[in-house]
This record gives sequence, C-alpha cells and structure tokens, in this order.
Amino acid sequence: MVTLWLERGGDAKMIALVQAARIILVALALPFLIWKITGVATDRTGSAFVPLASVRANDVLWFSLAVLLGLAVGLLLRLPAGYLLGPMSVSAIMHVVGLTQFELPTTARAAAQVVIGASIGCRFGYNARDG
Repeated sequence: MVTLWLERGGDAKMIALVQAARIILVALALPFLIWKITGVATDRTGSAFVPLASVRANDVLWFSLAVLLGLAVGLLLRLPAGYLLGPMSVSAIMHVVGLTQFELPTTARAAAQVVIGASIGCRFGYNARDG
C-alpha cells in the first residue's frame, strides 16, 4: 500500500500512520469478530503449546505437499504473495476436507513469524530509502 500510494504522490508519514492504525484495529477487532460470529474463542494459552516431538512422518508429508502444491498453484494463479497465500490456501483446504489435522509446532511457527516479519520490515526499509 505504501509503495502504491507513494507512486501516486501520497504523503509517506500519513500513509504509514493509516496503515499502522488499520493493522492495529484489525489485530484487535478480528478475534472478537471471529468469536461473536462463530462462537470459537481464538485465544492461545500455554496449554496450546505444540512440541516439536509431536510431529509424525505423515504430518511432514502432508505439510510438504501443501507447501509444494500451494506454491505451484499460487504462482500459476498469480495470487498476491502467491508463495505465501498458495500454501496457506492448500493447507486450509486439506484441513477443512479432513485430509490432515497437522498443527505446526510452536517453535516452527515462531520462527516463521520472525522470518515473515523481517521480510516485510526489509521491504518497507528498502522502499523508504528509495522513495
């Protein structure tokens, strides 16, 4: 969004403020909306910890299939951020259909969040320097 707005002459500080507010509001409101609409609580406590040792070979195969198939589908369909959205979509379909109940171990999920957050941060740092 920042890149698109800057290309059209937008004010970088205002764009950053609006985007930060949007992200914070979504992060604060979405769990409550999910809870109200579906009745499912989205809280994650220490009891939701998934140890690395709980991963089975079958789970790794399903996970790998979701990543590889999702990557191909995401790029083929030219989805926005297809390398992320494709595997997530395939994994969601596998879970909804009941093919797998694999849950990513907590340590792997934390590492993925750091990598994704760092890549997003680097993109903004690059754009701010060039823009």
